[in-house]
Amino acid sequence: MYVKLWMRNDFKTLNIDDTIDDAIKLFFEKDIDIILILRKNGTLFSSIRKEDIAILREYDSDEFLINVFDPIEDFLYEDDLVEDVLLTMMETKFKVLPVVDYDMNPVGLFGFDEIISAMVNITALNEAGTKVILTLDDKPGQLKKIVETFSNNNLNILSMTTCKINKTRRMISVKLSLKDVNAVSNILDDNDIEYDGIYEEA
Repeated sequence: MYVKLWMRNDFKTLNIDDTIDDAIKLFFEKDIDIILILRKNGTLFSSIRKEDIAILREYDSDEFLINVFDPIEDFLYEDDLVEDVLLTMMETKFKVLPVVDYDMNPVGLFGFDEIISAMVNITALNEAGTKVILTLDDKPGQLKKIVETFSNNNLNILSMTTCKINKTRRMISVKLSLKDVNAVSNILDDNDIEYDGIYEEA
């Protein structure tokens, strides 16, 4: 799933020839967490975070931003995958990252709130249906019978996620479009498919 589907498009910018004082004022006027610094051609040069304010105060207020900040290293492309962004944010410890297109023009911001929104959609938590939890051997072909059973009974799979629980076993969470625990349970029982839990989700 792409970052551009959930990024927020509102963000504040300054230019490389704006000053430290401009940055501090903007933080307090707009109550924002990050400011993007742009080159003269409008592309992303760097960013300033709210936690940088203490460092900014160590410089002369009329110092140009280009003389203080290095070119940015941690940013996202709009076609980056949300799953990969999770790792990037864990590594950088940043709560929000700038998003750019392939010409380095800023197009948005992506942070923890956007990750939560994305994961809600990816796991179909915002859709009514039935969730089934199963534990299978962690080897090829284990899902074939399950997927075929759902397909043969005209059940739409809204999401499917897996998690390794030990060296040989993997837990599977499947969200189905049918909001009927008893019907789904009967289908699984009729096809000799064991499951750990089954839940209706509004």
